[in-house]
Amino acid sequence: MSKKDRILQQDLDYLELAFKLAQNGELTTSPNPPVGCVLVKDETVIGEGWHQWSGQAHAEVNAIADAIAKEHNTEGATAYVTLEPCNHTGETPPCTEALLRAKICRVVIALVDVDKRTAGLGIEKLKANGIIVDSKLAEGTQLQKKVKKLCRGYLSRTVKKRPWISLKIASSLDGKVALNNGESQWITGEEARADVHLLRCKADVILTTSRTIEVDNPRFTVRLCERQKQQLGLSKLEQELTQPVLAILSSRLSIPVNPDIQIFHTDREIWIFYDEQMATEKVADFEQALNSIDGMLAKVRLIPVATRNENAKVGLNLHKIFAYFGEKQINSVFVEAGAQLNGSLLQAKKEAENQEGFYPLIDECIYYINTKVMGHQAHSSFVTSMISRMQDVHSFSIQEIEKLSQSDIKLVLR
Repeated sequence: MSKKDRILQQDLDYLELAFKLAQNGELTTSPNPPVGCVLVKDETVIGEGWHQWSGQAHAEVNAIADAIAKEHNTEGATAYVTLEPCNHTGETPPCTEALLRAKICRVVIALVDVDKRTAGLGIEKLKANGIIVDSKLAEGTQLQKKVKKLCRGYLSRTVKKRPWISLKIASSLDGKVALNNGESQWITGEEARADVHLLRCKADVILTTSRTIEVDNPRFTVRLCERQKQQLGLSKLEQELTQPVLAILSSRLSIPVNPDIQIFHTDREIWIFYDEQMATEKVADFEQALNSIDGMLAKVRLIPVATRNENAKVGLNLHKIFAYFGEKQINSVFVEAGAQLNGSLLQAKKEAENQEGFYPLIDECIYYINTKVMGHQAHSSFVTSMISRMQDVHSFSIQEIEKLSQSDIKLVLR
């Protein structure tokens, strides 16, 4: 290996270490992206840091503090960081200023930021002050792909103005999600259900419908086993993780409000989207019913949606709802609902292919398939309009396949 290739490999190795540090913040930094930073001097790591909690110090600042705490001199060090250092003042000062104060001589970046307040400006600021910046070393590598995946919610919200959307489906071998009488517990086994809790844990919002609440009476909470907690490194956290917001589509505010409904006994926010034209007169009665359940009125936000999407199986305008999520700095939404909403999201995906300025409303489909066969009268995974030509069918590409048990497999589709 030539000296040039050896140096390049060292740079990528240090960036890989920064990525591993960034993963520690996956559950806690939203709406900010998870970022990791490593400081290296004389081929020795002198400082490590990652962005731990939204609103607190960023990765670069933590890495510098770590080096100083270990009594290292940061002057002349190289900083390896997974995302371009910020160049604006938000809840914290600019990281570019921190790097300048630490007299860093070189900065290696895995991914350039997409936030207009920083995109390229952080690099320009560092270069203008005599710091060498390498921002192309990781281009096209598996490392950069991993960084993008880790930051995908932040990237989606910043670029598309709406969160990353994951649609979860659990079906039988013949694509059914419930028996004809509505019974659906349980189609998949324990391993698949445990995996769902892992995915819920990584989401800012769980999205469902009032119909799902009525039929299944779910909790929609994150319940991790000890193995999963260790896997996620939760023992490193000084603060408690909060439950994802539960968002419910209910055009007519038809959710039954009584103590038997499990979602009203969880400690988290609930956002309910309703049709402004169809349900405004119900708001006062709905709030009064909520007030009868201790503390629930304060946890529920009722959100009117002004227009309807007449072509969709779910009447509420989904594009406006996801834009609302983006405005509220929601990075990721995990959809757990029934065939009606699944079909509407699928239709929006197809519409986006033909309309400029529209983005698909399914970024990935997490599809759990069990070996059970439920019969043709059972409910299907999607309710869609009639398709009469093969060229018009909806299609996904397989990204990942994982065998979870003898009877369950997991597909990740895009």
